[in-house]
Order: sequence, then structure tokens, then C-alpha cells
Amino acid sequence: MTVDSSAVKPLRRKLGNLRQKLKALYLGYGTVRLLQLTIAGIMLTFLMDWFLDLPRWVRAFHASLAIVVGAITFHRFLLFPLTRKLEDEELAILVESKNPEFRDQIISALQLSRQAQQPDFSDSKPLVSAMVEKATKELANARFGRLADRRRILRSTLLAALGAASVLVFAGLYPAVTSIYVQRNIGLQDIPWPQKTFLEVMVQEGENIQISVSGSMNKIRLARGTDLKINVKANGQVPTNVELCYENQDRSIEDRRAMNRIGDRDFTYQFLALTQSFYFHVEGGDDDDSDPLFWVDVQPTPRVKEVKALLTPPVYTRIEPTEIHHGNIEAPEGSLIRLEIETSMPVSEAILTLGDQKPLKLASQGGNTSFVASLVLEESLTYSFELLGANKLRNRDPLRYSLTAIPDTDPRIHLSLPGVSDLDATEKAVVPIKVQVNDDYGVEEAWLSLKLGQDLEELKIPFKTSDLVAVERADSGDELVGFLLLDFETLQLPSPPDGAGRKVEIGDRIRYLAVSKDGNANLSGEPTPNFGTTSENRISIVTRIELERRLEELRRRLREDVRKLQKKQLNVQEKVLALAAASHDGSEELSSSAFDPAEREAILDAEVTENRLFSDGKRLSTDLARIFDVHLFNRLEESSLTENVIASLFESFREPSDDPLSAYRKIIADHARGSAGDSDQIGKMVTMLRVLFRASFERIPEASKLLKQARSTVEKESRRELLGQSAEAQRRVLEDLELLLNKMEEWEDFQSLVQMTRDVIESQEGIRTRTRGEILPEKKPDRR
Repeated sequence: MTVDSSAVKPLRRKLGNLRQKLKALYLGYGTVRLLQLTIAGIMLTFLMDWFLDLPRWVRAFHASLAIVVGAITFHRFLLFPLTRKLEDEELAILVESKNPEFRDQIISALQLSRQAQQPDFSDSKPLVSAMVEKATKELANARFGRLADRRRILRSTLLAALGAASVLVFAGLYPAVTSIYVQRNIGLQDIPWPQKTFLEVMVQEGENIQISVSGSMNKIRLARGTDLKINVKANGQVPTNVELCYENQDRSIEDRRAMNRIGDRDFTYQFLALTQSFYFHVEGGDDDDSDPLFWVDVQPTPRVKEVKALLTPPVYTRIEPTEIHHGNIEAPEGSLIRLEIETSMPVSEAILTLGDQKPLKLASQGGNTSFVASLVLEESLTYSFELLGANKLRNRDPLRYSLTAIPDTDPRIHLSLPGVSDLDATEKAVVPIKVQVNDDYGVEEAWLSLKLGQDLEELKIPFKTSDLVAVERADSGDELVGFLLLDFETLQLPSPPDGAGRKVEIGDRIRYLAVSKDGNANLSGEPTPNFGTTSENRISIVTRIELERRLEELRRRLREDVRKLQKKQLNVQEKVLALAAASHDGSEELSSSAFDPAEREAILDAEVTENRLFSDGKRLSTDLARIFDVHLFNRLEESSLTENVIASLFESFREPSDDPLSAYRKIIADHARGSAGDSDQIGKMVTMLRVLFRASFERIPEASKLLKQARSTVEKESRRELLGQSAEAQRRVLEDLELLLNKMEEWEDFQSLVQMTRDVIESQEGIRTRTRGEILPEKKPDRR
């Protein structure tokens, strides 16, 4: 019995239907895989080319790689599965591997049915037919879904569909970008991608920075030395770095400088104090071309080459106009200043700025490099020149100059004579007045102001032109010395109520001060003088007796000081004589080794003491001169000699001298020529002055000089001789001081005699007055 082939056909038909389903499954799955790979390749190459701007050879490599991978994928997932012949037994094994419950019935049925066709088959053919039938039924109940992972296929399909949809949507939204991608990666053309980064260069226009556009070139014209700040704003995709690309004027040098990032999308770079022209552009991200290109044109700016000024001081200063060749000016307040400048290059406008004042436009002087302006100097300030060149650039940081207005200060007046602030004088006194006046530009007038009491009219006694003696011009200005002889015998003081003048009287207290006036004027030429005054002093009119009593006290003190000086000089002389005696020792050699340091020290001590005696002598001479002044100028001795000496001494005061006692030296010289005798009071005082002056200014300095020479002499014999000469000079000093004391005693005796005579005269005058009153009847007043 054979197995009917019709029994096997349903099984094989079932397997054939299953084979067709698997082929369709392979076709769909392979297509999805190929689509996924294509979409992934498109996305990967797009992103790489978009961000990296791949060169053509890389894109060609990617295209070749995509073809190879696509061919492998097509063969692996489509061609091979679809062209492969899948036998029934292989299919049965596949089905039974996915359906374990069949327990190899299908494969067994197929194998036994094939073996049953053989003549030597020994098994039961009906059993084989039953197995085939049963396998056919089992195969009919088999689930196809077990042969394929539908979830995986569905997931792959959805991913492929999503990728395809994304590509299609992107292509629909950005057709230009899609077209560029196709042309670059399929057509391998060098078509640029749309720019993603746009760098906007911003240069702020300002003073000395001018921006213009000429064709494709952006021009920045600025002044040499100006700082240039470049700002860049990144629009679109912000790059990590932005570089400023620099080329020099002839483009022989290139350089790149990283710009500083500020914030999210701003970049900046600053050129400092530019001196040369150059080109530049910026690059960052895919904005890497030289557009826009900038040409920085660095040009010189005008500057002040020379400043000249003509200064015309106010008339009252009596200063001639002067020309200076620098910008820092000092001039008297109110001076007219004419400024002239020369510029380094043509200038279209020149402005003078004066502190906070309104700017002043300078006038051109027949050209565009010379300008002039005039102004009146009213106050101290700074000024500068703002220049606008023909290239429309202004001078940078113009140099500032100073204008210093020197104000006219008040005159400075100092009262030199009399030498004390308050003075006692008799009603017959003569008071010498000496003032020193300083002013910047000269004194117009000076006077002595006298006032008696609080409410009386002021008496002005002017210093005449002949009384104002000009001395050498000092740094502080003109100096004048004024002289005035105030004579109380002829002075008329204002007296109320009718204002008639009267002479000074005992008990008057006259207040006086010196006043000076300069010639200052305002800008309109109107006089606005400044005044200078001394402090107020007082002259008290006292009786002759009271003044002589004070003089007697001064003379007594002077005598005591002279005796002290005499004693000191005697002590020094004794020391010097002892040193001279100690130096006279013939047993010792006359050599440098014979000078004992102790001896040198002793001579130095004597020299120092002698110098102190010189200072004491000068002070005593001054005191005696003041006593002489009081006696002389108060006319305590009324004689023609007194008047002559007053006139001579006053004229001596007028002569300029650094020696305050020079006027008295002249009186002493006149006395030596016999112009006054010792019998006169004036003559006696001049004699005392002559003796004291000789001791103080001749013989004491001589003794000190000899001591100094002795201290410096090495030879013992010479030193002993010099010490002896010094002791002799000191002896002459002692003689003068003794003579002075004798003269002072004579003076006092003479004064006592004069006083006795004066007392007798006054007593006789009193008796005569009383007698006249008793003899003559008293005149009664008229009562009519």
C-alpha cells in the first residue's frame, strides 16, 4: 500500500501559503530597515555637513559609504531573504521552533511521506497517511504571529515612518536647505550652506572718529593717538570665539586678535593710541569672510606750534608793553593780552577756551595756520586752543596754559623813625619821621595823619615829592623812603569850635600814623586806589623837667653799664697779660710743639669775651645816641648849634645806609673839625659819642683781631708779641671808658649848674610877677 500524494498536498499547500507570508514579511521588514538606514544616513550627513561644512572629498566619501552600506543592507534584508529558496522541511522546522507543542509532527510527516514513496519502505503506510493528515490539521491551527516579532516590526516601522515624516516636513519647511543638501551630498557640488552666524560690527562715531562707506569698503577716519573700540554683536548662532583679523596698510603683515566676550552675544576689542592706518574684519562661526572690510585711516591732527603774547599792562602800572614767546602768562590784573598762535597744519577753525567762560573764536591772520585773539586779563584761569583741521579732525587733549592775573596789592608802609611806638616830647620838640613804602607799581601819595582827641578833625601832613626818595627797585616793587621833620613850634593843630589852629600844649596826646596810596584803576580807567597804613602811635607832650628827669634816669643806667663794660674789659686785659707773660720763656724752643692746647683754649676764651664786649659796646653806643636824640630833638639846649646839628642829623638820616649809627658818625666827624666846643651841651654829648664810638667800633675790634691772630700763630715769640699788642689795645679801651665816665660826670655837673641857674631864673621870675601884682591895681571888668 502506498501513501496517497493527495494527502500530502494540503500540508505542502499550507506550507506554501506560509512561505508567501514570510516573503511578504521579509519584504516589508527589509524595506523598513533600508528606510531607517537611509534616513539615519541623511540625518547624520546633514548634521555633519551643516555644522562642519564638510569639504567635497569628505562628502564624496560619505556618498560612497552610503552606497556601500545601502547595497549591503539591500542584499542582507531584501535581496537575500526574497531570493532564497525556503524548502518545506526548513519551513516546517521554523514553524515547529516557534510552536513547540507540535513536537516535530510536521517535519516527521514530511520526512515519512517522502520515505513512503520508496519501494523499500517497510513501515505502515496508513500510519504515515494518518500522521500527514494530523500534521496538516496541526499546521492549519498554527499561529503565524509566532513566526515574526510583530512589536519589533511595528516599532521599526513607526521609527522609520517618524524619521521619514521628519525628513519630509523639514524638506517642506526648508526646501532651499534641502536642495542645497541634495546638491552638496548627492550632486557633490560646492554650494554654500545658508549662513548661521551674522557678525555685526559696530564702531561708535564721535569726536575725532568719522565713519563713512565707499562701495564695499567701510572707512573709519580718526586722529592719531586716538583709542578705537570695536564692538561686535553675534546674531543667529553665537560662536564661541570671535577674532579680529588685522592687516597693515600695505597688507604685508597679518595678525589675528581674539576679542573679549561680554554677555551672551557681544564681543569687544580696543586699539590704544593708534599711530598707523590698517585694515580689519572680524570672523566667528561660519561668518568667516572679510565682509564687511574696514579701513582705519589714522591721520594727524592740528596742534599749536607756537604761542606768542603781547602784554599791555594798565597805564597806572607804568610798565611798558612786552612780548613773550610762551603760553604761560603772568601779568597785572586788567592787562590787555593779544594772543597769536601758529598751527602745525591748515586749520579751518580755532577756538580759545578760557576756563568756564564762553569760548572765543580766533581770527585768521591772512592764512589758515596763523590766528589771533585779544582779551582783558580779569582773573587767573587756564586756557587752551581747540583746533579743527581741514580734515575735520580736532586736536586731541589740547595743551593747557595758565593765565595768572597779578592783583595790585595794598601799599606796604613801615615807620622807621621814631624808633619807639609811643614817644614823650616837649612842646618845642622836633620829631624826625621816616617811612619806608613798597608798592607793586609805585606810590602816588603818602602823608602823616595827626589827630588830637577822638572827635577832632584829622591833620594831614603830606610827604613832599622831595621827601620821597626812590631806592633800587626790589622784587616786591618800587621802594620809597619818605622823610618829614615834625616841628611842634610851628605845628598848628585843628581846634574846635571854629576850627582855628593852635599850637601844641603840655598834656596833649597826639595820635599819628603814616598812610600811603597807590595809583590802581579799574578796567574802565577809573581810579580805585589801595591804601596802606602803619599802626597808630602816640606822642605825649610833657614838661621839660619831666623829660629831663627821665633823661637823668637813662644816663644813670648808661653810667652803670659803662662801668660794667670797663670791669669786664679790665678782667680780659689781666688774662691776656698773664698769657703774654707765660709765653715769655726763653728756655723753650720756638716751635709748633711749644703751643700748649691749654694756652690756645685760654686765648680763645679771651677772644670770645672780647667779642661779647664788642656787642655790649654797640648797645651802649645806641643807647647814648638815643639819649643824644632826646636831648637834641627836644631842644633842651636852645641855640643855633642845636638847630644846625638837628638839620645835619636829619640830612644824614636821608642818606641810605645799612649802619643805623652812620648819621652820628657824621656829627662826630664835624665835631672833630671843631664845629662844636666842649663848653656847649651838644658838644659835650658829641664828645661822649666820639669816645664811646672809638672804644666800641675801633679799639675793641682791634683787640679781638689781635687775639685771633695770636691764637692762629704757631711761633711763640710772635704769639707773645700779639698778645702784648692786644693788651695795649684793651688798655686804650679802658682809657676811653674812663674818659667817657669823666665826661659824663662833667655833663652831670654841668647839668646841675644849668638847673641851678634855671631855678634861680624861675625864682626871680616868680618874685617879679608877684611884685608886679602887688604894685599895679587889679583891672576890674567893665560892667557897662
